[in-house]
Amino acid sequence: MKTKIFMRFLLLMGFMAGLLASDGSLGAAPDFLLRNIDNKLVDTAKLRESGPIIINFWTTWCVPCRSEMTALQKLYEKYTPQVSFIAVSMDDHKTVGKVRSYVKSRKFPFIVITDPDKELAARFQASVVPTTVMVGSDGNILYFHTSYKTGDEKKLETLILQALGN
Repeated sequence: MKTKIFMRFLLLMGFMAGLLASDGSLGAAPDFLLRNIDNKLVDTAKLRESGPIIINFWTTWCVPCRSEMTALQKLYEKYTPQVSFIAVSMDDHKTVGKVRSYVKSRKFPFIVITDPDKELAARFQASVVPTTVMVGSDGNILYFHTSYKTGDEKKLETLILQALGN
């Protein structure tokens, strides 16, 4: 058991080391063109023209996700339109039907995309929820963080300010 955990840890560290680019970013983010829950096309390449993008992978049943979404909403209110916020629900086919009502009832203003087959999550290596990724206007990943505890949003805000040149 300990050997399996250690091997997974080594694999993860190797993956993370491979992501680190020479410019200090975590490598290039995959662009995507998908429809949101309101059936509007979301093009990250186009969104990046306005500034960085915060992409949050979450589920309706994840307690830390709920706290993080509330913290992200405060950042959204402070930095939109210079920063775009995309919430990618990783709810499976059994619970994805709850996403729209969940988002609407909490008045989350983000662009919301559903990813029940975890295809987009796989492209970003987001295997746990919550996972938050910040993509710079140059297309590089500037921040990749899993889990959430109160205060994590302060680090993200610092990076937002740096990306905006403040």
